[in-house]
Amino acid sequence: MFANVGTMATGRVVASSLIWIASLIIVRSLSPVDFGKFTFIFSILGMLSIITDLQIGRIAVVRLSSGLNDPGRFGGNYVLLRLALGVVGYALAVGFVAAAGYPADVVRATAVAGVVVVVATPANAYNAVFEARMRLRPIAFATALGAIGQLALTAAIAAAGGTFLLFAIPVVLCELLEITSKAAAAHRVMPLRYRIDLPEWWSLIREAVPLSVGAGLMLVYYRIDAVMLTKLDSFTAAGAYGVAYKFVDLAHSASLYVGMAVLPLLARTWPHQPAAFRAATGRAAFLLSVLGGLLVCEFTVFAESVIRTLYGARYAPAADAARLVVASECVAFFTFLAFNCLVAAGRNRRYPLVTLLGLLVNVALNLVAIPRWSYLGAAVSTLVTDVLVCVLMTLLLRRIPGMRPLPTPPWLRVLCAAVCGAVVGWALARFTFWPLAAIVTAVVYVAVLRALRALWPRDGDPGEAGGTPAYPSGTEDK
Repeated sequence: MFANVGTMATGRVVASSLIWIASLIIVRSLSPVDFGKFTFIFSILGMLSIITDLQIGRIAVVRLSSGLNDPGRFGGNYVLLRLALGVVGYALAVGFVAAAGYPADVVRATAVAGVVVVVATPANAYNAVFEARMRLRPIAFATALGAIGQLALTAAIAAAGGTFLLFAIPVVLCELLEITSKAAAAHRVMPLRYRIDLPEWWSLIREAVPLSVGAGLMLVYYRIDAVMLTKLDSFTAAGAYGVAYKFVDLAHSASLYVGMAVLPLLARTWPHQPAAFRAATGRAAFLLSVLGGLLVCEFTVFAESVIRTLYGARYAPAADAARLVVASECVAFFTFLAFNCLVAAGRNRRYPLVTLLGLLVNVALNLVAIPRWSYLGAAVSTLVTDVLVCVLMTLLLRRIPGMRPLPTPPWLRVLCAAVCGAVVGWALARFTFWPLAAIVTAVVYVAVLRALRALWPRDGDPGEAGGTPAYPSGTEDK
C-alpha cells in the first residue's frame, strides 16, 4: 500500500506542478471575469461524474480483486460502459448551460471543454485494472504525460493571445494522451476484450446505485459552491474561490491515492479476515493523519504567500478561503477512507442518506453565508458540512463487524508536530523567502513526529489476525 501511494504521489507531484504552471498561465492571461467563467465550466464538468462514474469503478475494483473467471472480458466491457456514460454526461453538460441561459461564449466553451468528459471517463475506467493488480505506476506515468502536453499547448495558446474558450483545448489534449498511455499499459497487465454485455452493465449499475447516489450528492455539495457564487455573487467571486480550490484538488490527491492503494487490500480481506481488514484501515488512517497534519500546518502559514506568488496580488484575499477549504479537505480524508471501507464490506446503503444531509446543510449554509461573506462564507459552509459528514461516516464505519474500537491515529502527536512546524515557519517567513521557510516547516514537522515516535506505524503484518497495532498508540491519543 505504501509503495503504491508513493508511486502515485511522485507522479502527482510532477503532474500537479506542470498543471499548476498551466493554470498560472491561464489566470494571468484572462481577466477575472473570464477566469470565473472558466472555473464555472469546469465545476459543471466536475459534477458530471455523478453520471459518468456512478462509483461503478469501485465495484469493478472489488470484483477484479476478488477473482473472476474471465477478467479480460469483464474489464473490456466495463471500459465500454464508462465510454457510454461519458457520452451521456457530455450531452447533459452542454444542454444544462444552454437551458440555464448562460452567455453564448460560455455555451461554446462548454461544448469544447465537455469533450474532456467523453475521453476522461473511459480513461479512468482503465484505472480499475491497475488498482486490482496493485500496479499504479502506469496511472502515474499517464498523468504526468498528459500534464506535459497540457502545459505545452497552454503556453502556445497564451503566446498567441488565446481566449478562455481556447484554453479549454489543452485539457482535452491531456486526457487524450492519458487514455492512449493507459490503454496500452492495461493490455500488458490484462488481456482486455471489448464486448458489450448489457446484462452485466445493468448488474454493475444496480449494485452501484447506493454508492452513485451518495457520491453524486457529495460531489454536488463540493462543486455547487462555485455555481451558487455565480448566481448569488459574481463570476469574479467564483474565480477567486476557484483559486482557493486549486489547493483542495492537490490535497484531495492524498485521500484519492491512499484509497486506490487500500481498496484492493480491503476487498481481499473481507469478510474472512476482519483483523487484517481493520489493520489495513488503521494504516491508511495513520498515513492520512500525517499527510493532513502537514497540509494544514503549511497552508495555515503560507497560503497568502503562495497565492500572491502563483496567482498575483489580486487573488491574495482568497487566502483565508484557501486555508478553510484545505482544512475541510483534510477532514474529508477520513470520510473517503470510511467510504472505501463500506464499499469493500458491502455496507453502503445508508451512505446516500449521509451525503444527502450534507448537501442540504451545505446549500442552506451557502444561502445564508454567500450573500454576506461571498466566497469566504462558501468556504466556511464547506468546512462545517465536511465535519458533519465525517462524523456520520465514522458512525457507519463502527457498524462493520470487527471495527470496534475504531483505529485511532495519533492525533495529539500530529497536532504537536503541526504547531511546532507552524511556529517555526511563521518566524522564518518574517525574514526569509517563503519557499525556504516552507521547506524548513516540513522538516520540523517530520522531525517532531519522529521524536514523538509517530512517524511510521509499528512493524507487523496487517494480514495476520492478532498482529501488532496498525499505528503507534498511547493513552494520550485515546
